[in-house]
Amino acid sequence: MKKYLFLFLAVAAFVGCSDDDNIVPSNPKVVETLMTMYPNAQDISWGRAVGYWVAEFDNAADSLQVECTTWLDNSGKWYLTVSDIPFIALPDAVQAAFEAGGYADWFVDDVNMIERYNSEVAYVIETENDSAGDGIEVELYYTAGGVLIKSIINGNGYYDRPIVLSDSIVSYLQQTYPSYVVINLDYETGITEVDILDGTAIRELFFSASGSWILAESEVSVADLPEAVTAAIAQSDYADWEIVRVKMVESPTEQYYRIELLNADSLAQLSIKADGEVIPQ
Repeated sequence: MKKYLFLFLAVAAFVGCSDDDNIVPSNPKVVETLMTMYPNAQDISWGRAVGYWVAEFDNAADSLQVECTTWLDNSGKWYLTVSDIPFIALPDAVQAAFEAGGYADWFVDDVNMIERYNSEVAYVIETENDSAGDGIEVELYYTAGGVLIKSIINGNGYYDRPIVLSDSIVSYLQQTYPSYVVINLDYETGITEVDILDGTAIRELFFSASGSWILAESEVSVADLPEAVTAAIAQSDYADWEIVRVKMVESPTEQYYRIELLNADSLAQLSIKADGEVIPQ
């Protein structure tokens, strides 16, 4: 977990923020918020990154001691905590979902609990198909109830940063998905990703830097795939592979299904339109 913090401290130094590990917040409310939220925090180390105060500490709770990283602004408002937890500390529903999924036999490299302002708690299991560390890596994101939110192949672990939604994104969500619940957030290269629970559907929504909607990915069960898509898979080179995930991808200009497949230690993806047309990768 700390390797990501060091990355962002380096970025902060580049844009002119201090990365002195010995500094302490000048506003006592910052420290007060941290100690109110985590009264058992020990060995606290403060730093600055991209306009936030960042505290690294050991947190002793529920008979476990875990490493935590918390982000707060200069007024003392809390935005994010990433806790590096053992697999056994995951909710039972998350453990059961992982063990019943397609990556149960993979090596578990790291487990994190992600707590965000205005968002539900999310759990991330980082897996590898090679314990030596030079194979395929997959980040699996779950709700506390064991629902798989998304899986990212060879991701960067960039879920540990504060993300504040713009008014335009909030307005779009309220108008398009009135009953939405935010379950995860991510930001990379000018794109904001908002993962929501819409009723019982998991949707991953992508917005531009200006807050305009550009893409949506929604979970689809294999049983709900159109017959033409199922036939296209059966006629492909991946007919004997296991389907581990299906998403419907929608943009202002197109719609198709993205199918993730697994065969032993290999992963593949197929993009197929509703009429069965396979989109070249």
